[in-house]
Amino acid sequence: MAASDKQVDSFELDARLKALKAGETTQRLFAVSAWWETPFFTEEERIVLKLAEQVTRIAISMHMVAE
Repeated sequence: MAASDKQVDSFELDARLKALKAGETTQRLFAVSAWWETPFFTEEERIVLKLAEQVTRIAISMHMVAE
């Protein structure tokens, strides 16, 4: 499951709004769903995003997270 496959729930929406208020750009927030194709993220951020996707895939394969 890619980050782009997730539907935005109220928790995620709240987190995005807080990020905007803290100075994050809308460009980066929208680009998260295609982070591997954009130049907007640092190498460290790319590592974390890749790890998050791998953990999500493991959890889904173990039926721990609803798709």
